[in-house]
Amino acid sequence: MGNPSAFKSYATWKVSMQKVALDLVPLSPGRGGGGGGVTRYSIELLQSLSELCHQLDFELVVFAQPGQIVDVQSFSLVEVNIDVTGILRRLLWVHLILPVLCLVMRIDVLHKLATECPIALPGTKLVVTVHDFMTEFLSDNFVDTKLKAGPLKFMHSAYFRLIAKRALSRSNFVIVPSNSVGDEAIKRFGPRPNLYTIYNGINRPSAGLNQCAPRYIDCQAPLRIAYIASFSPHKGHFQALAGIELFAKLNPQYSTRLQVEFRGHVVDVDYHRDFLFRSSSSVLRNEIHFINYSSTVSVTDLYASADIVMLLSMYEGFGLPPAEAQAHGVPVICSDMEPFHEVLQDGALYVDSADPSQIAHAIHAVVSQQDATSARTQAGVRNSQRFTWSKTADKTARVYRHALAKSAENCR
Repeated sequence: MGNPSAFKSYATWKVSMQKVALDLVPLSPGRGGGGGGVTRYSIELLQSLSELCHQLDFELVVFAQPGQIVDVQSFSLVEVNIDVTGILRRLLWVHLILPVLCLVMRIDVLHKLATECPIALPGTKLVVTVHDFMTEFLSDNFVDTKLKAGPLKFMHSAYFRLIAKRALSRSNFVIVPSNSVGDEAIKRFGPRPNLYTIYNGINRPSAGLNQCAPRYIDCQAPLRIAYIASFSPHKGHFQALAGIELFAKLNPQYSTRLQVEFRGHVVDVDYHRDFLFRSSSSVLRNEIHFINYSSTVSVTDLYASADIVMLLSMYEGFGLPPAEAQAHGVPVICSDMEPFHEVLQDGALYVDSADPSQIAHAIHAVVSQQDATSARTQAGVRNSQRFTWSKTADKTARVYRHALAKSAENCR
């Protein structure tokens, strides 16, 4: 911590301009099915903000680990060479070093890209993005998992629950990725005067959206079902497998042509182990494949070979994989819950994830009702046009301007 080279600045300070800082230091690369998560949101947002740099009337400052950011031409980069993988160092960065840096550098607005916010931030307005309430959901609904986690993970969970409550109660401006998360924030912590719903952008096909025509499923070719989700108890892998097995039983002509791909990072080791055991005893065990997240696989590669993308989560804040599947013209089957309805609209089939017969029927509907599937998938492609990172950046910049105006008022 006392290393004199702990901080390295690539900054040309514009003294006359107000400063907005983004903190990327605590973030590690996303390792979800598509490499998703907070880091992906942060990098995409920053890249899109940098493209708006000539329209911005404030200076962007980015706190980042060495190597996190490559392009430093359109914002001021402060590289922070501090290992925050340990919880104590992480606490030291978030609650002591970061507030001091903001004070010394006269940062007017700090955007925390996740709910881990400083306890005190004198002289700086705080904008926080609340992606979801996953920690709270898991703690409320998976008591056995919480008890098996051990004291350290229990304390880790309790810390993030506490810090999320603080982020909602003390932040000047709160950004959420869907109205569903906003409603949950109000339900859990009460009304917020400065709560903004700003949808995430999504990554589009390499060939461009206009070239992404909905695909017809060849009844003689393999039927490829992609399940893109990290291995965590709320993600619905067991329910998906039960539904796919029932589909194969009711439609034996597909049983040897199915290719089921589960792609995602292991978050819960016990859950992953149990699902591996369940899969090994499945009648479809030879058709099931597990693929870990790889940073070399593009988003387009994820969906290029899929005939159906499924996600039967019990909880989501936005639902990035099915939204990206829509943009790639892939039929989507997902849980019948409000965040998916809000984000995916008419471009998906919705099922009760606890009912294997509904899942099996939905798969059969996709492969047997080609005209309806094509119409639904075209609706999904059109719907996906709502989600661009440029829109996300533009609306986020407006929130910054509101925060800067409040900061200027306080200085008068």
